[in-house]
Amino acid sequence: YEATIRAKVCDILRQLLPSCTLTNVGLFGNGRSFEYLLNKMYASPLAEVKSLASSIQEELDKVIPSFVKRPKTDRGKETQDYIKATEDAMWNFSKDFFAINPQVDWVELVDYDEDAEEKVISAILYPYSNLSLKELRSKVKKMSFDQKKKIIDEYTSRRKVRQHKLGRAFENTFYTFDILAPLGAYKDLQRHRMLTQQRQFITTDYGYDVPKEIKEARLDGKYNKAMQEAVKTFQKIREKMPFQAQYVVPLGFKVRWYFKLNLREVCHLTELRSSPQGHEYYRKIAQQIAVKVRQVHPLLAENATKFVDMRDYNLERLEAEKKLDEKIEKLKTKYKK
Repeated sequence: YEATIRAKVCDILRQLLPSCTLTNVGLFGNGRSFEYLLNKMYASPLAEVKSLASSIQEELDKVIPSFVKRPKTDRGKETQDYIKATEDAMWNFSKDFFAINPQVDWVELVDYDEDAEEKVISAILYPYSNLSLKELRSKVKKMSFDQKKKIIDEYTSRRKVRQHKLGRAFENTFYTFDILAPLGAYKDLQRHRMLTQQRQFITTDYGYDVPKEIKEARLDGKYNKAMQEAVKTFQKIREKMPFQAQYVVPLGFKVRWYFKLNLREVCHLTELRSSPQGHEYYRKIAQQIAVKVRQVHPLLAENATKFVDMRDYNLERLEAEKKLDEKIEKLKTKYKK
């Protein structure tokens, strides 16, 4: 219980931490991936990112020097100049595309495939048929609702836990979600890589949420004062150093980004990120994504999001801590013998 309360307090107060708060990051990749990463980092307008690139380069030179030598050559410099010039051009070009518009829901479904059922069902049948994909789609279009449902149920209904992954057929339909949510939630969800995502600038322009626990403890006055100080600091730094100003924005302020992902990844993300031990903010995002997919594609989403946990929890990590205690007790009993 004490560990659960401590974790809850950290989750709440985390919203006050600035985005420059140090964190641990592990990277795994091949030579080509690291070469591109280094070129992007060397092209960054932030001196800290360039310094980190040099440190990464130094370590990689010890183990795979031939794979990461290009970023230090004239060819690498050309790539870095290309990246930087494109970024600079787009910032100048996009100056007229700025406005602060309210967004009621954290998650907005921007687009999706109208013919998702035909695409997915055709892909389900494809490996077990000798017809072309075009022929299968033609046949599926003529199927009744009950016929389509039977095929989808045969393909998905045997899932007993979320770890039973959906088949690849569900990778054939896509969704684009525009998300406006606290920066802390973005930092948790950005780790999902089987999708396309892009983030806008980190600012204080979209405001912040005050955790209900802060209000209940009557600490919202102090909380708001701290956040307003961050706004003043951000605005002052932004006048001359807009990129560096992002460092002072607390994790509780909202940031906008988009996800474009297929239904198989929707299943993975929403079922994983809605689990009870997750943070309230990213659980809310996962739940809203699941709801919006169910609204447009109920037949596909019925089993694809069946393990999304739509409940709310006051102490999200309590059950996880209980299970941990049980494991510890079992180990103690085992090794006492």
